[in-house]
Order: sequence, then C-alpha cells, then structure tokens
Amino acid sequence: METQIGKEPGWIVQFSVYVNNALGGVSDLVTLLSEEGVLLLGFALLDHRECAILRVVCNYPELARKLFEKYAIAYCESEVLGVHVAQASRLAEVLEILAQVEIDVFYFYPLLTCPIAGCVLVVGLEDNEFSSAMLETQGIKVLRQSDLIL
Repeated sequence: METQIGKEPGWIVQFSVYVNNALGGVSDLVTLLSEEGVLLLGFALLDHRECAILRVVCNYPELARKLFEKYAIAYCESEVLGVHVAQASRLAEVLEILAQVEIDVFYFYPLLTCPIAGCVLVVGLEDNEFSSAMLETQGIKVLRQSDLIL
C-alpha cells in the first residue's frame, strides 16, 4: 500500500486537521468521517484560542483524504509508528530503546481501539525506518496501517 506522501509503504498515516475552535467543531468533523465509515482510532487535540489542530489516525486514510478534499478541510499528513505496548510498564522500555539510539520522540498518544491486546501508541519521531528496526530487534511490535483496519 503506497501512501499519498510517497514514503515507506505501510507506515501509519496521521492527519493533522485544522478545526475551528467553535462549539461543535470537532464533533462536526468526527460525524462527517463516521457517516462515511471512517473511524477515528486515535487522536490528539492541540487546542488554541482561535483554532485547533486535531491529529488523527483512522482506519481508512484514503477515504478520509478524499473527504477532506471534497469538503475543503485543511489538513496535512505524515507517517507515524504504531508501537505495541503490552503493559503500561513497558512504556519506559520503549522510550529508553529510542533514547539509546538517539531518536527524538516528538509526541505520542494512544489508540482508542487496538487490534491486539494491550495498548498501541502512535509515535511521531524523526526516523520511522530506523526506529522501527531498533524496536523490533528488542521484541517490540511495530504496527502498520494495514494492521488498523478493523
């Protein structure tokens, strides 16, 4: 599966969506997507006085992209890792592995629903390919977009 931005196939696609910071703004976006079968699997809201940026991971990014374009919703996309953390106590281990190989973690947030037991963290960092390899050599499962179709 090739992503729109053309990097490594299979990485999880994250949209950063501009939302007016008005009553119902986020709700309207979630409703629009869900009515078309696009489920928000995880999100993080960066709220400001005038606007909000909603980081979104969904089950069907191709369809979400088409809806954003159809309704002229401002967005950008990036590729992120989905890191399986079987237990909360393993979060420190994941972060330590990345720190040891000098990978900066910019942000992370959990998925609301996970295709496997435990928690899956969406992780934005500087080098998906290298980070994924380092985590997998330490027995940490890294999910791809295809793992998120529920």
